Amino acid sequence: MRGVQKQQGAWFARVKIGLILSIAKKLRHCEILEPFDDALLKQLASCGTILRYQAGEEIFGQGSLAESLYVIVKGAVRLQRDTQLGPFTLTTMNRGDLFDERFLLRSEERTLGAMAETRVELVALDLTSLRAAAETRPSFEMALSWVLWKGLSLKLRLSNQKLAEFFASDDAASRDEEPTERKPPRQGSFRIDMAAKRDLFDEQHLTPMEINFLASLSREESYGPNEAIFHEGESGEAMYVVLDGTVLISKFIPGGGDEGLAFLGRGEYFGEMAVMDHVPRSASARAHTSGAVVLAIARNVAEGILDVQKASSTRLLTLLCNMASRRLLESDDKLVGWFLLSAGHAG
Repeated sequence: MRGVQKQQGAWFARVKIGLILSIAKKLRHCEILEPFDDALLKQLASCGTILRYQAGEEIFGQGSLAESLYVIVKGAVRLQRDTQLGPFTLTTMNRGDLFDERFLLRSEERTLGAMAETRVELVALDLTSLRAAAETRPSFEMALSWVLWKGLSLKLRLSNQKLAEFFASDDAASRDEEPTERKPPRQGSFRIDMAAKRDLFDEQHLTPMEINFLASLSREESYGPNEAIFHEGESGEAMYVVLDGTVLISKFIPGGGDEGLAFLGRGEYFGEMAVMDHVPRSASARAHTSGAVVLAIARNVAEGILDVQKASSTRLLTLLCNMASRRLLESDDKLVGWFLLSAGHAG
């Protein structure tokens, strides 16, 4: 009897290993998962289950509790929000994309639903298993944090772009008004005490090494009321963190001028997506009516502390993930509000 049980156990072990390797092979084709080396990818695959849906099938409903992070292996998935005027599509994700990542950061009811746009094959990664793996293996946590940030940043860019296109028409003219001139920030005699810088990063519970690194290599910049920090479409040479005052993030809407997306206060980062993705900025930033003091973190410094191949700052990546998640939710809420105000006629 024991010999039979032993054989059965070995058979189940081989089946499990074969399934993990099969899932890992599917995940290896997803570019966003590049930070996972072969060993980490197998651990990621061990958290996964293969799911398949026909076109038009619901994957999960709005208001349900998130239990998985999904990776699209085949097909397309529509993320949508239920409204009084029917479902509103927020974005469509395709092969190699992931979705539901914001709920790995915190367990809560989903603010959207997912439908299979075509026949779909997914890898559903169990959230409990992912969190357990991240707690026991720092390299897994780092790779996972990086992937979450990339996924959230992509969706935020898409949402910002959809905001700009919402009321756009085929004969839309060029910008109604020229962007305000961006003056050089006040530097020179303007200096912030090193202790004040350290206090800011200490509030974010970074390690002493990270605090000293960022405090020493960040550059203080002061902006007057409504003064531009950077404009949409510019290249990203630095990311920023607010030290004092308020910063307004805005997006130009054809025919409507600048639309405020977020007000940022002390300790909040911005401009990081263009720095890390090497793509033009998707929004503008300026000091609000009271002005602002920010710390600029040059591209090479940001890349150094967030390099997934090194012993980088998982804590800082988690902060960026949480901020991107919140801004994405705010952007989605704005899109839904515009959809309702336009009586269901999206651009």
